[in-house]
Amino acid sequence: MTPGDDGPVLSGWLLGNALANARKASGESVTSIARDLGVHPQTVRRWENAEVTPSVLVLRGLCAHYGVPSDKQDELEELRERASRPGWWNGSGDWPDATAELLGMEMAAVRIRAWDLTAIPGLLQTPEYARQVIQAVDPSVSPPRVDSGVELRMGRQAEVFGGAVREAVFMIDESALARMPGGPALRRAQIARLLVPPPAVTIQVMPFSAGPHPALGSFMAFDFDSEVISAGVFVEGSVTGRSRVETGAAVARYEQVWAWLQAKALTPKQTTEFLEKMMERIAPQ
Repeated sequence: MTPGDDGPVLSGWLLGNALANARKASGESVTSIARDLGVHPQTVRRWENAEVTPSVLVLRGLCAHYGVPSDKQDELEELRERASRPGWWNGSGDWPDATAELLGMEMAAVRIRAWDLTAIPGLLQTPEYARQVIQAVDPSVSPPRVDSGVELRMGRQAEVFGGAVREAVFMIDESALARMPGGPALRRAQIARLLVPPPAVTIQVMPFSAGPHPALGSFMAFDFDSEVISAGVFVEGSVTGRSRVETGAAVARYEQVWAWLQAKALTPKQTTEFLEKMMERIAPQ
């Protein structure tokens, strides 16, 4: 990612936010601007929610309609160009929109905080562990799809830890460690990976002894180098629920939950000792 480039997802959010603000400043409603442009109101909402990137001609028409100054229009056109660029993951498989949003948030983040209840975080998984987990989550998945999923996770690690992120903290529930798939060799390799993480990474374990806590699902919180959209949260879906992205005021709730979790979790030093003891209990093959 080049300097000043927030990647396609955050750039799209910034563009949508700017268009919504420009519309409101001009006194236009979604309905009135849709009528003037001859489009459905939902189309205007999708531009503002970054669900669709407007074309250059449409963007220029909106700027003219809202009375956006030329220098500001140039900035919006640059955002539009960045939002339209393919992410590094394009071409690696047909991934859900939620996955693309997650990857785009990771790409733009300067700080990542992740809580995982049932599995080792994807950004810390070994290829062998990732393969086992992907197959366990969906036993019907085809071998080529499994291969693509493993490649995607390894690509995420390379992009994140070789990119803009300056700090990444991962909290892992002990249940995820107790539930590791595979034989001793796989489990030892995964623990060894956790014991020697990338330089920007801090790992903390939430032990069973901590008792009840407020986070019953996994999530990732991201901080961005932007005054307009400074943070976002990706909440993983369950069997019956879709993954979703939270921004704005909703992020504060996750900040509070994170503080509660961190107060109950083992310190980084205690976590290292915990993992070392766990490694000792797994007999090498």
